[in-house]
Amino acid sequence: SLLAPFRMREKYDVVFAYEPSPITVGFPAIVTGKLSKAPVFFWTLDIWPESVAATGLVKSKAAIGFARLLGRFVYRNCNVVLSPSRGFIAPIRATAGKVIDVRYFPQWGEKPASGPVPTYNDMPKLPEGFSVMFTGNVGVSQDFETILDAAALLRDQSNIHWLIVGDGHHLDAVKRQVVDKNLSATVHCFGRHPSSAMTAFFAQADVLLATLRDEPAFAMTVPAKIQSYLSSAKPIITAINGDVALLIKESGAGIAVPAGDAEALAAAVKRMAALPQAERDAMGLRGKVYFDANFSQDLLFDQLVTWFREAKLTGKQTTLTQTHTARDTK
Repeated sequence: SLLAPFRMREKYDVVFAYEPSPITVGFPAIVTGKLSKAPVFFWTLDIWPESVAATGLVKSKAAIGFARLLGRFVYRNCNVVLSPSRGFIAPIRATAGKVIDVRYFPQWGEKPASGPVPTYNDMPKLPEGFSVMFTGNVGVSQDFETILDAAALLRDQSNIHWLIVGDGHHLDAVKRQVVDKNLSATVHCFGRHPSSAMTAFFAQADVLLATLRDEPAFAMTVPAKIQSYLSSAKPIITAINGDVALLIKESGAGIAVPAGDAEALAAAVKRMAALPQAERDAMGLRGKVYFDANFSQDLLFDQLVTWFREAKLTGKQTTLTQTHTARDTK
C-alpha cells in the first residue's frame, strides 16, 4: 500500500485482487484503485471474520471483532466483491453493513487433457482393493477425526482402503491417530505430490473424498478440489454441509453426508463399494458434465472479462443480468 503510489503509476482500467486469505491483500488493491480512479474487483475465497473463527485457532472475541472491522473496510471500499459460493453472499453483505455489489464467481477447475492419463514416474504403490482417496491440505479444518472414525467402523472391510494424498500441519497427528486406532492396514498416508500428478492419482481411485468440519463458515465454502474432482469423471463422497452437499446432489456426481457424521460417511463408502462399476462410472460422468457447464476456465474467464469491459466502458459498476449459463440462474 505504501509503495503503490511509486510503483503503480499507470492508469489502470480495472484493479483485480485475489484473496485466499488474509483479507488485508485488499488494501493495496484499494489504494491502487483510488490512484487510478479504476473500479476494484475483490475475489474473496475466505470470508472474514467467519473463516477466522471457524478454524478454531483464533478464539479471542477481540481478535474476531478486529477481523470483522478489516472485512467491513475492504468490502465497502471495493466496487465489486466476487464470491466463490452462493452461501458467502449474505455474510459478506452483513459484514459490510450496507448494500454492496456482490456477484457469484466460483473457482474453476483445470480441464483434463484429452487422451491417455499422463504417467507419473514417482507414483507410490497403492494397495489393491476399493480405494477412497482424499487429496489436498491435511489440516484441522478437514476433519480427519471423522474420516478416521469412519475408517474404524469399516475396519473389518479389509478390501476398503482410505488413501490420503497431501500434506499439512495436521499430517503428523493423523499418522499418530492411524497407529493409535489400529488402522494401519486400511488407512495410508502418501504425503505431498505435485498438483500435476493429481490426474494420475485420481485415475487410481474408485471414489474421491472431501470433508470439512461442521462449522457454519465451512457450510458456505466450496473447496477448489471439488471442481477438480468433478472434472476427473470419478464419483465423489463428501461430508460437508451446505453448498457442497447441494452441488453433489444437484450434479448427481456422488453421495453427500452431513459433516462430522462418521457413521453416515462409513455407510456411504460401504454403499459406494457395493455399487456396480457401471453405476459409479455414471456418477463420475454426470459430475464431468456438470463441471463443463459450470466450472470450466474458459466459461468463467469470459464472464469475468465481460464484467471488466463493462466497467471500462461505463466508468462505474452496474449490476449485470447473468443469463448465459445454468449456474447463474439456480
